[in-house]
Amino acid sequence: MIPYLFLMAIPAIFSFMPSNKNSFNQKILLFFVGIIYIMFTAFRHEVSLDWSSYIRMYALIKSNSSLEEALSITEPSFVILNWIMAKMDAGVYGVNFVIAIIFISGVFRFVAQMPRPWLALLSVTPYLVIVISMSAVRQAAAIGLVFHLLAVWNQGITKKILLAFIATSFHYSAFVSVVLVLLNIKLPSWLKWVVLLSGSVISLYIFTRTEQYIIYKGAYLGKGAIESFGALQHAALNAIPASIYLFFIKKWNALYGKNQLMFILSILSLLSMVGVFFSSTAVDRLALYLSPIQMLIYSTIPIVFKSEIYAYIIIIIHIAILLIWLLYSNSSYAFLPYNNILFI
Repeated sequence: MIPYLFLMAIPAIFSFMPSNKNSFNQKILLFFVGIIYIMFTAFRHEVSLDWSSYIRMYALIKSNSSLEEALSITEPSFVILNWIMAKMDAGVYGVNFVIAIIFISGVFRFVAQMPRPWLALLSVTPYLVIVISMSAVRQAAAIGLVFHLLAVWNQGITKKILLAFIATSFHYSAFVSVVLVLLNIKLPSWLKWVVLLSGSVISLYIFTRTEQYIIYKGAYLGKGAIESFGALQHAALNAIPASIYLFFIKKWNALYGKNQLMFILSILSLLSMVGVFFSSTAVDRLALYLSPIQMLIYSTIPIVFKSEIYAYIIIIIHIAILLIWLLYSNSSYAFLPYNNILFI
């Protein structure tokens, strides 16, 4: 438990420092903290519910005589990464290291753009960093790439589309990022929807002809779908800051101007609370891509409401979230004790 509290303490302590996201010292500090986060998540040993599953997947990909055969196992980019690591005999630790770089670099790139970077980092550390990035490895890579996408949200469409499709090649659920990008294209509304719908139909047609579709269908849809018991609580992590933003949207608009991305993420976060009752596991997975709303809102609350007391409240709440999960979650046992290959 102590290692997780240590990781959480880093952004909590730095949250009290004067914040200047453009200062050189802040950028250097974020860089070195990012290294700590990478080492913490990448070199874990026998940690998480999915540890054995990814060991078996690595072994299966390694045992295939050709890359073409291996590509039928799971999403293509993850297969290629495992294939390369297998050829280098880097093991699952090599795979996890590359995934950690993709994920943490994306998170920190987005964090660096926030008004209060350390509060933004604090808000996603308990669940997104500790639970998801160390368990849902393929989706962690996809989420990291989506953070890179959001960091260049105001730039050209080509870079965003490319990042969205690479993210999707690590985990097909990241196709929601393609939808977000298409919705933001400056086109006549009718043409935007034609592009969106036709692209979705073509992508769905291709996806339903892959072996991974059968796995996803069994896990997320129909009577045999896996039920995610913590889905409602996970969705609430996004819905609570989204509700605060939408309720006080005039305050945010007055200070930062209208923000289409924040508005879209907030609406989808609230809809996910309803979606949980229809397909808890599918919504639980998709809601992870809405996590940036936590960073966007929590990093601005003390500024919007002009009181540092809100920073203390945010810190206390998120430390409590971590402790509650560690002490009472039905999955935390797989994360305890925390082991790191560098110290064994």
